[in-house]
Amino acid sequence: MSNVEMWAALGAVVVIFLRVFGGMPKWRQLRRDLPAVAAAAGYNVTIEGGHGGTVTYREDAGEHAFGWELAGRGPSVAFIYMPDEARWPVELPWAVGRRAEILERVAGEVHRQTCRGCRVEIGATVIEFFER
Repeated sequence: MSNVEMWAALGAVVVIFLRVFGGMPKWRQLRRDLPAVAAAAGYNVTIEGGHGGTVTYREDAGEHAFGWELAGRGPSVAFIYMPDEARWPVELPWAVGRRAEILERVAGEVHRQTCRGCRVEIGATVIEFFER
């Protein structure tokens, strides 16, 4: 890969990131200044990574790291991957019977923290964020 191609690829990643999150300073400001609704409710959701990484859900009973990545093209913006209903009790034995509740929390917190302008859909194995 030549330097020109490398810089073009990096530029594309930056453009996608800015489009999804509206720019790093605003994104950090939102994460820092919004009230900690989740913490008051007894759980915490953290997002780590660049154009992909983990979304970690934590509560007293346990924690789980879901994988996520930015979508390549619209209308999808980002995906969070989750176990289907059959795998849920195996991967999250501490949260049996609470799948819908936890996925709503994860989707809500990611929406609040990083992509407030997006529409959210929770599917069988993915939480998907769309452009409005």
